[in-house]
Amino acid sequence: MARIIYGISGDGFGHTGRSKEVLRHLKDKGHDILVFGYLKSFSFLKDYYEAHDTKGCNIVTEENKVKNLKTLRKNLRKTPEKLKALRNLDRIFRSFKPDAVISDFEALTGYLANHHRVPLISIDNQAALARAKLEFPRKYMLASASAKVVVKSFMPVAKEYIITTFFTAPVKNRYKRNTRFSPPILRSEVLELEPADDRHILVYQTYDSNEKLPEILKAVGDEKFIVYGFNVAKTDGNMTYKEFSATGFLDDLKGSRAVICNGGLTLITEALYLGKPVLSEPIKKHFEQIINAVYLGKCGYGRHVESLTPEAVREFIESASLYEKNLQDYPKKGNDEILKTIDGMVEKYARQ
Repeated sequence: MARIIYGISGDGFGHTGRSKEVLRHLKDKGHDILVFGYLKSFSFLKDYYEAHDTKGCNIVTEENKVKNLKTLRKNLRKTPEKLKALRNLDRIFRSFKPDAVISDFEALTGYLANHHRVPLISIDNQAALARAKLEFPRKYMLASASAKVVVKSFMPVAKEYIITTFFTAPVKNRYKRNTRFSPPILRSEVLELEPADDRHILVYQTYDSNEKLPEILKAVGDEKFIVYGFNVAKTDGNMTYKEFSATGFLDDLKGSRAVICNGGLTLITEALYLGKPVLSEPIKKHFEQIINAVYLGKCGYGRHVESLTPEAVREFIESASLYEKNLQDYPKKGNDEILKTIDGMVEKYARQ
């Protein structure tokens, strides 16, 4: 059996949710595992695995827009504690002596793997921004260039790249040797759900900075919305706000007729698996979310809007039946294929 360090980004729950499935599989296979994470990944997984805090970076948003300068300042202020964490994690890394390292967009784990010459396996969707030939409107060219710089400079070089997402795109020639697309990794709780239609629309916001959203939804008064992401529980006209609950959220997801969200991959892929059309308003300047929303529209599974309006919501609802028809052909694969691929990679590098 192999000794594996698994690094997981803690910015949002998406990385944690899919990594949880891979971790469970690896543990069931008998591998010895350490988890490196921060914020949400560390706080959630420390109850199930030996986990260590990397003090990683997170994004600052205001009014549904990434604030690059504030993000930089916030993370620079954490430099002393990041350096302290690095020294501690380096000691743990050397003591554990891993055979392989897996990273879901967690940079420090990757740097340690490179420094100690341990094979690194990348499992995320962000690699597509740098390694795939993506199609998108020209107005996003600058955002694309910035995202490539961030991904290439932020993430160390891996031996293998698995890009897990709901769409495919050609891999650039120079990366074909070690890069592949894979269907999204879904939580087991989602794979077990039986979709229904309780006639409500599920609304989820990654960050609670979209202050205009309530007025937009109020203006679509003939629809019922269940809203998550504002950390309150109340009813306001046609909107029912709920505090986050894993079970409650999944119940509302499976019973929804459609989903309105930002551009985060996890909810989009879970909604598509359950046959729910998605209206995506990606966080501005967040190119990863923009690409998810663009391909959502290209695939015919929903709609991408730059700014949510009552008219956009109404048009999306009117077109829902077309999206539902397209989703009948959506490939509803479980996790077996990608887990088998990961097993092969771990076995390959554990023998070296």
